[in-house]
Amino acid sequence: MSTVLASAPPVAARLRLARVALLAAARTPGVLSVDPTVLLTEEHGERVKGVRTVAQGDGRYELAIALVAAPLPLHPLADRVRRAVRLAARGAGLEERLGPIAIAFVDVDDPRKTGT
Repeated sequence: MSTVLASAPPVAARLRLARVALLAAARTPGVLSVDPTVLLTEEHGERVKGVRTVAQGDGRYELAIALVAAPLPLHPLADRVRRAVRLAARGAGLEERLGPIAIAFVDVDDPRKTGT
């Protein structure tokens, strides 16, 4: 007599990409935080706040990431975030699923300031 064990559904590439992008973006120097209030990826009841993934129809996903940045030149920072996300996706075996990456800076904050 065999026993069949129920298992959780495999994590979809869409959700895995969102997780990878969130961590890579958050670890990029110059990024203070990922803003969880603007974008969302949700699948199987799990939410990744601050990242939106949209299927492109060719098996790849377009990403959008909402960030709070330190007062730095934003275009170069966005480029560094994109590179970090691409590298992390490659490391996770998701490079072929990654499409364009949009970066939205929803705020710029100076972590050195001590009041308003």
